[in-house]
Amino acid sequence: MEPQRTRGLFSAFAAVQNPGVLTRAASPAPSATVQKILGQATQYNGLEVDMFGLGNADSILVTSWNGSSVPSRTLIDGGNVGDGEKILKKLAALKVTRIDHLVCSHPHDDHAGGLLAILGNKNIKIGGLWMHLPWNHIDYARLSESLARANQTKIAGIVTASLKTQQEMVGEANARGIPIFEPFQGTKIGPLFVCGPSSAFYEDLLKDFEDLEKLNAFQTALAEYDAKVEARDLAAKLFDSTGEDDGELGAGPTDPENESSLILYAAHGAQKLLFTGDAGVKALTAATAAYDLRNLDWMQIPHHGSRRNLNMELVDLFRPKIAFVSAVGSTKHPRRKVVNASKAVKSTVYSTHHPSCTDLHHWYGNVPARAGYKPATPL
Repeated sequence: MEPQRTRGLFSAFAAVQNPGVLTRAASPAPSATVQKILGQATQYNGLEVDMFGLGNADSILVTSWNGSSVPSRTLIDGGNVGDGEKILKKLAALKVTRIDHLVCSHPHDDHAGGLLAILGNKNIKIGGLWMHLPWNHIDYARLSESLARANQTKIAGIVTASLKTQQEMVGEANARGIPIFEPFQGTKIGPLFVCGPSSAFYEDLLKDFEDLEKLNAFQTALAEYDAKVEARDLAAKLFDSTGEDDGELGAGPTDPENESSLILYAAHGAQKLLFTGDAGVKALTAATAAYDLRNLDWMQIPHHGSRRNLNMELVDLFRPKIAFVSAVGSTKHPRRKVVNASKAVKSTVYSTHHPSCTDLHHWYGNVPARAGYKPATPL
């Protein structure tokens, strides 16, 4: 379902079943009995979200049941290179043999790296691959030249690695005959709707990589900001501080590749969900200018809970009832200030690191029962 345009009116929907949040149990519960009605499999109508516990890496399975016993499944991201096989095992445990939509939110290693193993595994069927293809939007030779001239900068190295990953993903998809689609604002991906980026927004971001001066300026700003943050963190440890006085939310620089992350919306009845990848303040603000994303029911906290990616205006606008974050559980991910800001607007926050590395499961509506799960523990 498409979110309301910002100039549109709110829509009214019927109330649906209260959602729940589960995590994998330490010891599996007894297997659930498959329900039958008049000899037919139960017809489900609901939406499920599984955020896999991978530390500071992302992989989210979205399962949509539309009045049938056969769901549509969308996998957003695949974690790091070493996470691909872990995700395949998690999918097998959930009896997933087909991914209708495989989505790459953006090409950083902690999101795209594991997708290569998933694309290369012929035991799982894939209906289509959704990813951005930068060479369709920019002079690739000029981009390569700019990156080569800036090869001493951290950001240039990350972009070069991302381009390599994107090319490898295209190669794997082509080898299997998997169609590739580019997702931009207004596109539907199964049960998901793309709120950002627009093609114009994406192309403006790409231009930054052609500009050597901009690359160097961003690298300098990033280094200065990181140095200030490390100094604050060290002071907090030395003086046993709570760590709250660690700078304004959304004040730090966010690199253009993170800003290119897909921002995806889903709905089940009146419930509204938002998937954010590593999108920053600039990208999220653009999405909220185009669509009404106020008062969400579920939201992914972007970039593993980094304080660079949200400001107070966005936290106050989104106000999700439930927020998930994929994080390792360090002082930076998730940032205490981000978690506390979310709690201040009455969000219940769950992290894949708490109380130990775990998978998180959330649902709306009528979905199959899960064996081997227990109620999750919020932060």
